[in-house]
Amino acid sequence: MRRVLAGTVIAVCLASTANASSWLETGREGLELCAENLKDKRAVQTAMDQAGWRYEGSEGTVKGYSKDGRRIIVIHGEWHPRKLACGIMVRKMTPDQAIEMAKAFLPNIADAKSSKRSKPDSIAEWTGRFQGVAVRLAATREGNIGINHGAAVVLTEE
Repeated sequence: MRRVLAGTVIAVCLASTANASSWLETGREGLELCAENLKDKRAVQTAMDQAGWRYEGSEGTVKGYSKDGRRIIVIHGEWHPRKLACGIMVRKMTPDQAIEMAKAFLPNIADAKSSKRSKPDSIAEWTGRFQGVAVRLAATREGNIGINHGAAVVLTEE
C-alpha cells in the first residue's frame, strides 16, 4: 500500500511539474506575441486571437487575455501616459521563475543592461532597445490582478 501511495504522490508531483513548465512556456510565448506587436493595439489583439488566447476585457487602455482557464494572463496597453507595456503573469509563478522568463526574453533586447530597480516590487530589471524603442524589462514579485496571483514579467516603453 505504501508503495502504491508513494508512486501516486510521485506521479502527481511529476505531472504538476510538467504542467508548470508548460504554463511557463505558454506564458513566455504570450509575452513574445504581445511584445512583437507592442506599438499596435489591434495587432496585439489579432495575434492573441489567432494564437488561441481568450480576450478577458479591458480596464482603461489596458486589455487582458488569458489561456488555460485564466492560469496565464497577458496584459497590453498604456500603463503610464503614452507608454505601452506588455505583461505576463502565470498563476503561482515564483520570483525566480519570473527572472528566468525575463532572462529568456533578453536576447530580443539590443544593448540590454542590468538596471537599478525602478519600483519596490521589482526584483530584477534591464534596459535596452526593442524594435528601435527604448524599453525596460522587469521581473516583479507579485502581479495581482484579482483573477491571478503570482510573479510577473513586464516589458515597458521608457
